[in-house]
Amino acid sequence: MNNTDIIHIFLYSIPEALAVISLSTVLAGSGFIWKRLVIMGLFIGLFSHFWRLLLSDYILNIIIYTIILIVFMTFYRLGNDLFARAISTLLAISIYLTIEFVNLKIFDLVFGLNPIDMLAKPLLRYICFAGQISIIFLICALLMYLKFSLFGRVFDEEI
Repeated sequence: MNNTDIIHIFLYSIPEALAVISLSTVLAGSGFIWKRLVIMGLFIGLFSHFWRLLLSDYILNIIIYTIILIVFMTFYRLGNDLFARAISTLLAISIYLTIEFVNLKIFDLVFGLNPIDMLAKPLLRYICFAGQISIIFLICALLMYLKFSLFGRVFDEEI
């Protein structure tokens, strides 16, 4: 592992994992339980970086990501049952990927940069990424403010 991998893990993989996990737990009605979110985010962020390097199939990466997130949510008893955990995880990942797509399209239209060109411009790439992560956390905050949950369990644990 070189310095670029370490930087990539801390700038991209871990924040992405924290955003998806946060949205998933809020949708499941568990809210922000920071200790659990940080542990899950560090683990999933770290390992997602490595399995992405090993596997070139994007869909397989998403499937592994989903399964590991459901397993962690089950371990920490976030969400009512396995169905609630699976649905909230799948929805959170879908929302994240949709925001990522729209964000990249906006950057393509505004700056004329496609995602491949953005790899050569790290600052612009990080600004684009930080924007989509911020949107996810704003959605989480809005859902918690509205006390919205997919399954009726509304933030009944310590936050």
